[in-house]
Amino acid sequence: MYLVKIGSKCGNEPTILIDGGIHAREWISPAVVLYFIQQLVENRKNQHMIEHVNWYIIPLLNPDGYEYTHQGGKKRLWRLNRAPVKGGSCYGTDLNRNFDFHWNEVGTSQKLCANTFPGLSPFDQLETTALRNVVMQYKDQIKLYLSFHSYARMIVYPWSYTKELPNNAKELQYLGEKVAARISKVRGTKYTVNMSTHILPFTSGSSDDWVKGVGGVELAYTIELPEGKGGGGFILPPSDILDICVETFEGIKTFHNYIANKCKLYELNLESNHHQDIITSLTTNKLFDFWSMPNKLGLPVTVMVYAEAQAEFLNTLTVEKIPYKVLIEDVEDAVKSERRHQNRFQNRRRGQITFENYNRYTEIESYVQRLANDYPDILNLEQFQTTYEGRAMWLLKIGVGSQSKPTILIDGDPTIAHFWRLNPAPISSSNCNGIDLNRNFDFHWGEIGSSSEPCSPGFRGRYAFDQVETRSLRDIVNKYRNQIKLYLTFHSAAQMILYPWSYTQVPPENAPELQSLGEQVATAIASVKGTLYNVNNSVNLLSFSTGSSYDWVKGVGGVELSYTFELPKNRFDLSPSEIFDPSTTYSLFTPNSDCNGTDLNRNFDFHWRGPGSSPVPCDETFRGRYAFDQLETRGLQDVVNKHRNQIKLYLTFHSAAQMIIYSWGYTKQLPENASELQSLGEQVAAAIATVKGTLYGVNTTVNLLTFAAGISIDWVKRAGGVELSFTVELPNHRFDLPPSEIFGVCVEMFEGDRFWRLNRAPVTDSDCIGTDLNRNFDFHWGGPGSSPVPCNPTFRGRYAFDQLETGGLRDIVNKYKNQIKLYLTFHSAAQVIIYPWGYSNELPEDAPELQSLGEQVAAAISSVNGTLYSVSNTASLLPFGAGGSDDWVKGAGGVELSYTFELPKKRFDLPPSDIIGICVETFQGVEVYHNYIENKFKNL
Repeated sequence: MYLVKIGSKCGNEPTILIDGGIHAREWISPAVVLYFIQQLVENRKNQHMIEHVNWYIIPLLNPDGYEYTHQGGKKRLWRLNRAPVKGGSCYGTDLNRNFDFHWNEVGTSQKLCANTFPGLSPFDQLETTALRNVVMQYKDQIKLYLSFHSYARMIVYPWSYTKELPNNAKELQYLGEKVAARISKVRGTKYTVNMSTHILPFTSGSSDDWVKGVGGVELAYTIELPEGKGGGGFILPPSDILDICVETFEGIKTFHNYIANKCKLYELNLESNHHQDIITSLTTNKLFDFWSMPNKLGLPVTVMVYAEAQAEFLNTLTVEKIPYKVLIEDVEDAVKSERRHQNRFQNRRRGQITFENYNRYTEIESYVQRLANDYPDILNLEQFQTTYEGRAMWLLKIGVGSQSKPTILIDGDPTIAHFWRLNPAPISSSNCNGIDLNRNFDFHWGEIGSSSEPCSPGFRGRYAFDQVETRSLRDIVNKYRNQIKLYLTFHSAAQMILYPWSYTQVPPENAPELQSLGEQVATAIASVKGTLYNVNNSVNLLSFSTGSSYDWVKGVGGVELSYTFELPKNRFDLSPSEIFDPSTTYSLFTPNSDCNGTDLNRNFDFHWRGPGSSPVPCDETFRGRYAFDQLETRGLQDVVNKHRNQIKLYLTFHSAAQMIIYSWGYTKQLPENASELQSLGEQVAAAIATVKGTLYGVNTTVNLLTFAAGISIDWVKRAGGVELSFTVELPNHRFDLPPSEIFGVCVEMFEGDRFWRLNRAPVTDSDCIGTDLNRNFDFHWGGPGSSPVPCNPTFRGRYAFDQLETGGLRDIVNKYKNQIKLYLTFHSAAQVIIYPWGYSNELPEDAPELQSLGEQVAAAISSVNGTLYSVSNTASLLPFGAGGSDDWVKGAGGVELSYTFELPKKRFDLPPSDIIGICVETFQGVEVYHNYIENKFKNL
C-alpha cells in the first residue's frame, strides 16, 4: 500500500488526505484518484495547487480486493478485502465499517460472509490500521479528508451513525455545495450534498466519521462518484473514465482553494439595517480590510477577508442571508501574478515609463526629472516636501507664458503597498502605522465617516493636518489659490465623478454647474469604450465622510470646481493589461525581461513598432527591443543587401493558413505593383490546384490575415528593393504535420488539411484544437458515437454547448422556435437524407411523416441528374452520433421536421466543376420542402 506525498518537503503546509478503492468493486474510485496524482505532478498548469497545500494520497486502500475483482466472473462485484475471517471459512471485511468510532452499532452485519461485516474488532484489518496510522501521524497538518467511492453522485459528510448534525455542518454543507456546483459546470453532472444519514442508510465505523470524530479533521467527506452515462453502476465503460476524472478534478480545485487559506475579496449587498450593523461591527477587526465602507444601504461593500476569518465570515453571511459574491478567490495569488508581471519590467532605462505596467516611485521620479530637463520651456519641477520615509514629493508645473493663467491642480496616489490604504507614518501612542490622508484635512475634520481608532482604515489622525502629505497639498493650494480654478484628485475604484460635499446632504451653491460639467466629462469618457460613470455629490453616491481633500479645497481653499475622480473597475487589483488599450497606444519603452524569444517576422526595420506587433516580452508577436536586434533578421538583411541587384523574387515559406500573400502588412494601402503581384499569385495558386485541388487565397497580408508590421516581405520589398515579394502560407491549418504528409506537400508545393472536421477553438486543459460541433448539442450529449478525448475527430467538448458556434445556433432556435417548422443542416458526403434520432435506434413518433417527406425530396433530386439518395433515420444509415444538431433541434427545440442532408459524391474534395450541378439538383429538393411546409401550415 502506497502513500503518495505531493507538495512541500517541509511538511508544515496544510494537508489534504485522499484515499480511493476502499471497496474493491468500485474501479472508478482509484482511477479518479490516480488522475488527481497525474494532474498535480505532471500538469504544470496545476503547480499552484502544490505550493501552499500538501497532498497525501492513497490511490488504492484495498489492493487485494481490487485485484481479486479483476479475475472475472462474479468476482468482479467483490466489495471487501481478502483477509480470511478467523473462526470461519469466509473471506473479507467491509473496511468502511471497521473504524473505531461507534463501531458495530448500526448498518453492519454479524454474519461472517456479509457484505457489511465490520470485522471481529475495530481496526483488526491491515488496511484500516494503515489509514489510522497516517491520520494520527499527520493529524496536525491534515485539514481535509476525502474518501472516494461509487456510485451515487453524492457528497456526504459525517455523521453516518446518527441524525445529529456535527458542529460545523453549515461549513461542510457550504463547501460541499461549492464543489458540486463546480463539478456541474463541466458537463452538467448533478451531485446531492448532505449529511450521510439524511440521504443514505445509517452505518457505523466508517472512515470519514472516524477521521472527523477521533482524528480531529474538521472537514471530512465521502464522495460517491457517478454511475456513468450508460447507467452501469459499478461496471462503468472505460469511455466514461476520463469524463468523470476531469469533472471531479474541478471539484478538487474548489477543495484546494478552500484549504489553501486564501485571502479573498468579497462584494456584499446589504439589504437591511441589520445587515449593515453586522458588517459595520467588523470594520475595526484587523482580519477585515474594507475597500468600501458599509455606510449606506444599496451600495455594494467590498471587503478583503483574511484567511483566519474565512470560515466564521462565510457562516455569518449564510446564517444572516447576506447576499455576496467572491470577486477574487485568492488575493495573494493575484498579487503574486501582478508581481511576476512587475518583474518583467525591471531595469527600465532611467527616465522611461510604461503604460503596460504600474510604474514604481523611482521610475515616476526619474521620468518627471527627465521631462523637466528635456522640456524646460513648458515644464517646471518643484520639490515641495519630503515624506515620512524620505521620498521627495514633486509638483509639476506645465504650461507656457504667464504664471497668472487659470490653473488646474491634479493629484494622484500611487500606493506603496498593494492594498494598503494609509500612509506609513507611525501613530503616536500606538503600535499601528498609517493615517487615512483623505480624512486628515481641516474641514469638518473628526466628524462623521472617519475613525478615531488607530489601525482603522478610516483613521483620521490625531489632529487635522498632522501628516506631511496633507500639509503639503494645503500649502500648494494656499500658495496658488488665486490661480487654481479646478481641482481633481484621482482615486479608485468606484467608477464615479464626485463633487462636494461629503459631510452633509446639503448641496453646494454651484451644484448645478458641478453636476453639468461632471456629466459632460462622463459623456466624453463613455464615447471612447462605453465606460459609464455616475456623477453626483459624494453623499448621494457613496456615504458620509469628513476631512477629505476636495471638500477642504473647495470649502477652505476657495476652489469652486473640485472633484474626486473614482476610476473603474470596482477593484484595486486591475491587471496591467487594463491600464490602457494596446490597440490605440504602445509603451514608451520595452524593459528587460526573463522571457525568451522574439517574433522574427516583426523584427524587420520597415514600419517596425507598427500595428500587429507587440512591445511586451512573452507575447507571441513580441517585436524585439529594436529593429534587427536578432541575429537571424540581421542575417537575412545582410544577404539581401549583398545580392540586392540580383534578387528579383523573394519567397518566405510559413504555415499553415493556405494563402499566398504580398505587401503590405502595416497598412491597407496597396503597393504600386499590386496588379502584378495579384496576377502572379493567382497563377501560382492555379498551378498548385491542378495537382490535388488545394485552393489558396491570394491577396495582401492585411486583406487575408491582419495587420502585421515589421515583417520580412515588406522590408525586402521596400528597403531591399525586391519588387516581387511573397509569403507562402502552407496548408493544413496546423503546425504539427505528420511526416507521412511531407512528401505530398513537396509534390504539389502545398497540401492543406483539407479534411479538417472540427472547429478551431482550443480545448481547455489540452494541447488539442477543435470540437466536433455536431456532437456538442445538449440532447443526449455524451452518448454513443461521441468521444470525451481531445484530438479525437468526434470530440464532443468538455460540456454541452461549450462552443460559440453551437451556442449561436441554440439561441436562434430558441428565439424563433414558434416560427420554425423545418430545420435542414447540410453536410457531405454520404449522399443520404437522414432524420432523428442519432443517439438511438428508436424512431421518433412522426417517423412516417419524416420518411415520406424525405423520399419525396430524394425523388425530386433524382429527377434532375439521376442522383439517388437513401432516406432513413440516422442510426439506420450511419453510425450512432449523439449530441447532433438535428436531434437537439427536434428533441429540445421542438421543431418536428428536422433533417441532416448529406450531399454527394462520397468525397470531401469535389472538383469545382461539380458544384453547380449539386446546387441545382439539391435546390429541387428544397422546393419540395418549401411546398410541403407552405401547405401544411397555410392556415397559421
